[in-house]
Amino acid sequence: MTDDRARSSAPRLSSRTIISVPQPSDETFIEARADFLAAADAAGGLVRSWQHPLRGRCDEDLFLDVAEVGPVDATSLVVVVSGTHGAEYIEGSRLQRQHLRVAGLASGLEAAGVCLAFVHAFEPFGASWTREADADNVDLNRNFIDRIGPPPAHPAYDAYADSIVPQRWDVASEAHAVATLYGALAELGPLEFQSLITRGQYDHPRGLFYGGVGPSWSHRWLVDWIAARWSGLRRAAVIDVRTGLGERGAIERCSSGGDGTDDATTRARSWWPDLRVRGDDRSVLAGVVGEWLPALAGLAPAVEVTAVSMECGVSDPARALLALRAETWWHMVGDRRSAEADQARSLLRAAYAADDPAWTAAVWPVYLDTVDAAVRGLSEGTVDAA
Repeated sequence: MTDDRARSSAPRLSSRTIISVPQPSDETFIEARADFLAAADAAGGLVRSWQHPLRGRCDEDLFLDVAEVGPVDATSLVVVVSGTHGAEYIEGSRLQRQHLRVAGLASGLEAAGVCLAFVHAFEPFGASWTREADADNVDLNRNFIDRIGPPPAHPAYDAYADSIVPQRWDVASEAHAVATLYGALAELGPLEFQSLITRGQYDHPRGLFYGGVGPSWSHRWLVDWIAARWSGLRRAAVIDVRTGLGERGAIERCSSGGDGTDDATTRARSWWPDLRVRGDDRSVLAGVVGEWLPALAGLAPAVEVTAVSMECGVSDPARALLALRAETWWHMVGDRRSAEADQARSLLRAAYAADDPAWTAAVWPVYLDTVDAAVRGLSEGTVDAA
């Protein structure tokens, strides 16, 4: 067994040499996954794979993969996740692969007494199809609600549902829908409008940020994985790599912890002093319902969980909304194999993926600092666990 007693200091993994990951804008899920597995193998990682029941855009088998590096019997685990919203895996996967190629990664983790797990393509269907949601249009990050009783109502979304994702997609309908949405933006202001769109809704299966009628495939996988893998853990840190909103290349580290005064958020802020709380006036993220990170404490009540999402800015909200609306309509209503659907997916990719080495160069140090801080925090915490 790994010695989990106190160590004088945890090594900074960011001090190691890295090999950059190529960034072709046409890289497929098949290619990204193959490179992830190769990087994990080169790092000496332990890989487990779970096959998704559906097939991908190129008729490929779909998998969620987890690569673990460092002492797998440690009682402290850091988890780095890509692809909560399927298309977010593009940049998240690149960061994971680059991280796996850090020289000395495994030895540094051994010295810290912390295992590092990379969850690749948390939502595999959306990753392959360049979607925000899964095959049933369920947003994984709105899927973790209490299923006892009726789902949360969202009357503000209801009022604009036909404009957010219209019944038809033609010039006249789109002009009317866009005018209606701009009117709502002018009336409500940016923050309230963002909340209207992104809060999460459960009554419009073809709409945006739909939470579904039950646990999705990825939701069920997470429950099973935590029950099996987290048994015996004392502490876990979970980092959800997200892309989309915010100034291009900027990163917001964000907690979803209530009013920001709970123990988990206080602990997270001691690791990441610039931490913001989703929904406050400093965050680019509005409050939502059905998030998965806050659900971890209930899924693993015996584990001290510290969770953070990293929102890596790529596109402005207006372009992202246009892309989400177009892709959702063509996938759920129109012909998902059409040229128009391909164009909509290209728009969505541009909203979620920078496909730019300069972007990665700006994001990489903050990403690695985020993981380093979690490793140090868990390693230092072994004093209390000894």
